[in-house]
Amino acid sequence: MMNNVRKYGMIVISALTLLFSVTNCVTALGNVTVTGKNYPALAETDPIEVVMRAVPEYKVEQIGIVEVRCAQLNHCIEYVKGKAREVGADVIILASTGTVTTVSTQPVVNHAGNAPTHGHTSYSSHQVQTWEISKKVIAVAPSKPTKGKKSVSEEI
Repeated sequence: MMNNVRKYGMIVISALTLLFSVTNCVTALGNVTVTGKNYPALAETDPIEVVMRAVPEYKVEQIGIVEVRCAQLNHCIEYVKGKAREVGADVIILASTGTVTTVSTQPVVNHAGNAPTHGHTSYSSHQVQTWEISKKVIAVAPSKPTKGKKSVSEEI
């Protein structure tokens, strides 16, 4: 009976170790909240401008917010660019960033079946970021009125 418990325990520990290893390799995870108009998706090759902690020198229309968790900054940026393209955004603006550290311990049961002894401890850090996904606002030059004709706004 005790032999089966040890076998089962080792299988569970192995499965958890594998699961942790696989989830730790994921480059980025996140979610999108749409806050503005719907636009057609952009092509994968369309450029996305990246603005890091600044206000762009041009006007933008916010389309949404992306919250992302990743191990490296470049993984976060690529993830957010992909989400921006999906909703038609051509600018991503970093709004906030932080770091989350996770500690994981795996106890090891000694062969006598007694209390667990010290096991394996692992640490991982991830960046947690919030990005604004936006569309550049293209200013349209006002048209010149023709001579002698009033514009609609002048007639009112």
